[in-house]
Amino acid sequence: MPNCLPGIRLDVTSAKYATINASVWYLLIRARHTSMTTCWYLYLIRTHGGALYTGVTTDVPRRLEQHRQGRGAKALRGKGPLTLAFHCPAGDHSNALRWEYRIKQLTRIQKEQLVAHQPPSLEDLWPSMLPGDVVHRG
Repeated sequence: MPNCLPGIRLDVTSAKYATINASVWYLLIRARHTSMTTCWYLYLIRTHGGALYTGVTTDVPRRLEQHRQGRGAKALRGKGPLTLAFHCPAGDHSNALRWEYRIKQLTRIQKEQLVAHQPPSLEDLWPSMLPGDVVHRG
């Protein structure tokens, strides 16, 4: 399962880090705080016509409501009612975008299998389909 809470491990007693200036420490602490508080999710929304839309967000209920109010993706405007078909953690923003791309490359049948199985993580369904792997349409 993608790690939403990657830690930055620093040995502050090491002489190696003794010369890091305050601004670098600030950036490291801020990066750690951001990565610890921001987990991205991949989601699939089903339109009234049965189409599946794939996206990523940090807040699935908020994003679904935005789509329903017409403030989300233009592709979903006028396609309601919209229902959440699937969502799961996708790690950090970079991994989430990679997963989104991979899922968008799947056939409709493969996406329907994903929705039907509702795995708690993407790796549970496709252990070999990690971000960076090549996905071939079948």
